[in-house]
Amino acid sequence: MISFELEIDKDKIEEIAKKLTLFGNEITSKGILNQLALEVKDNIFQKTSAGYDYKRNKFKPYNKEYALKKKKTIVDLTDTGGMLNSMTQKVINNDTAKIFFKNTRAKVLAKKHMNGIKTKVRLFFGVNSMDEKLAQLSYIQEIEKAKASVGL
Repeated sequence: MISFELEIDKDKIEEIAKKLTLFGNEITSKGILNQLALEVKDNIFQKTSAGYDYKRNKFKPYNKEYALKKKKTIVDLTDTGGMLNSMTQKVINNDTAKIFFKNTRAKVLAKKHMNGIKTKVRLFFGVNSMDEKLAQLSYIQEIEKAKASVGL
């Protein structure tokens, strides 16, 4: 129970408390978490398509025979586009989201690249410290939007 002295406007305090309660609901929304997971997934897609692993190192080149066969010199893991286009995200609860491959073929192919099974190891599916910082910045922006939406 809160007691109020004459100097404090009870209605103002209740208004602030209500806004803080609303704000708490806004910052734990699944929508924000989904947006962050989407941004991380898009980062993975963009780095990979540009020929870089999740640590921002260039992928090891294709062997000569494969490069000639595919008429391709940039390693971007997009032979058909099926694997990267299969990446998706899902919010499990208010504090957990996952990024995964929605079809089995893409998941198997991703594991081959990540583990170097019948190919060179190409660590594309991961998050580095720069990705974490970008996600944190996005979250801060979402918090600011949530604060503004409830009048804080």
